[in-house]
This record gives sequence, structure tokens and C-alpha cells, in this order.
Amino acid sequence: MTPEATPRVSVVMAAYNVAAYVKAAVNSVLQQTYTDFEFVIIDDGSTDGTWGVLENLAAQDKRVLLVRNPNNLGIARTRNRGNAIARGEFIAIMDSDDWCPTDRLEKQVAYLDTHSDVGVVGGQMVVYFDKEGRYSLAEPFPLTPGESAWHLHFVPPVMHPTVMMRRSLLANKGYQPEYAPVEECELWQRLKYATKFANIPDVVLFYRRHDTNITRDGERLRHMAALAARQSVEATLATEVPLEQVMVMMRYRRAEPDQVAVVSRRLYELAMRFRQSTSLTRHEWQLVKQDAASRIVRAARRQTPWSRSGAEALIYAARLDVVCAVRWVLSTMKKSAHYRWTAGLRLVQRGRTR
Repeated sequence: MTPEATPRVSVVMAAYNVAAYVKAAVNSVLQQTYTDFEFVIIDDGSTDGTWGVLENLAAQDKRVLLVRNPNNLGIARTRNRGNAIARGEFIAIMDSDDWCPTDRLEKQVAYLDTHSDVGVVGGQMVVYFDKEGRYSLAEPFPLTPGESAWHLHFVPPVMHPTVMMRRSLLANKGYQPEYAPVEECELWQRLKYATKFANIPDVVLFYRRHDTNITRDGERLRHMAALAARQSVEATLATEVPLEQVMVMMRYRRAEPDQVAVVSRRLYELAMRFRQSTSLTRHEWQLVKQDAASRIVRAARRQTPWSRSGAEALIYAARLDVVCAVRWVLSTMKKSAHYRWTAGLRLVQRGRTR
């Protein structure tokens, strides 16, 4: 790529106080097999030496465009600034404490070039636990647009730092700071009306877990993610849904006994309405039914299938996936038999001690 040429890809990274990790992240991008890219890095007013590390790296590669915020703007505004600077047809998101395989850009560009209907593509990822020094393959992300669209009712179908998207989608759109630190969840809810989501089956990111992660688990994170997910749930059901019920659907909270029946019914209706409004392959529909049934069973897990609310949940689960419903019944029967056997054994032991 010549200095005057417009790059095909803009890799955008926001960095804040990641001096210990940012070199590995930057180098993993600069070593990509796909070379037609620019690397936009925005330092958000770091105070730990991150800027010095970035300056040294930028001096070694002309593809790096380094910008520094005059003060700390926050992750959402910093990402918006990076996206506004980007010139590429595609924007690849990269976090400053992770690293990626050398063929990530090559594979994602190839996917977008052959799937014109998809505007946001992610991939699979491996989690690296910094303290323990161990790796773990993350739960698989959905591959197809249909399954990804279903997941938007609950969780993002793509992991944000694995994403490559068409820059045209961000015209007059951006991250909303009030949704930080899960601002991408709300962005995906708006983009779903303009494009499709998908993931490639290959690992495209090594996600580092450490004590200073921005996306640490917390009640605020779950609350903000649920607010974003509720937009999809209400749009599909065409009715208002209490946030507490959405959080049960998302598996963020346990269902109270009086919530089990209504959540089960709504999950069933959600799946059926989704099928009516979305073009799905037979395989995608099967995956949607299995996921909806498992969420119903999860919501009712503190009930038995023969209690009143449990029986209603069982009926809705069976309508979607008989196998899932039968497994729940058998599991409950097995637990009940174990408890009865244990209780009987305790009574016998008590009798012997007298």
C-alpha cells in the first residue's frame, strides 16, 4: 500500500493504561499475512507509559496512525474517534490487551468478499487467563446469519474484538457512551436492521483475562446488556417485556416461581414469531428451537416438571424440542430418586445409632 492509496482494511484500536500488554497486541496486527491495511490507534490519555510504547512501535511501521486524546474520553467516544479517522472499506476491531493469529484479516476479508449480505463478521476465540497462564477455548459463537439473529435477543452473536465490519454501516452511527462498558451490544441492536451477522469457524482472537479488564463481570454490565437485548425481544414480540424477565431469558437471573410460566410462554412465542419474520434454513430453525427449549428448562430449573409452573414450562419446551424436555424429566427423576435413597439411608443410620 502506497502512502496515497486508500487501504482496504482499517484496524482500529483504543488503548488506555495497557503498557504491559499493548506491544503484543500491536505486533500481532503488524505481522498479518494480509497487508493492505492501516492501523489506527487512539490512546485515551494513558498515564502508565502506554504512549511511549506506542510511539516506539509507530516509528517502525508507516501503517500505524497514532492519535492521543487530550484527556480521557472513555472507551465509547475513543472508539468513535478511531472509526471516524478510518478510511478502509472494512473496519477490524482490535483490543489493546489481546492478540490475534497472523491470518485473521485474510480470513475475514475473504468471508466478507464472498458474503455480500453479511456486514458484521466475527470468529471464534481462545481465552487466556493471565494469572494462571492457561488457555481455554471459548464457547462457540454462531456461524450462520439466522442463528446469529436469534442470539441478538439475548447476547451479542459476535465477540466485539473479533469483529470486522463494513465501514459504510457506521455512517451516522456510533457507540453510545451511556451503554459502556457494553456499548457494542446497543450498536448491534441498531445495525441488525441494516445487515446480517455471522462468524467464521476459525479462531481469530486470543482474549486476555486479567485484573484490569474493562469488561469485568458485574451487575452493571449485565444490566446494560439486558437493556440492549430487551430491544430485540420487544421488537419481535411486539409488546413490552419487564427487564427482570429478559434477564431470566438471558440466564442472568433465576426465575421466581411466579415468573416461570410467563417466561416459558414468552420464550416459546419469541421463537415462533422469530421464525415467521426471519428466513431460516431447516438447520437454523432446529438450532433456534433447541436454544429456546434449553432456556425454558433453565428458567424452570428450580421447579419439578410435575409442579404447576414446571408442567407449563415442560409443555412449551416439548413443543420446541422433545429431547430437551425428556432430558429435564429424566434428570429430575434421577435427582429425586437419589434424594429419596439418601434420606432413607440417613434414617437407617440414625436407627442404628440409637
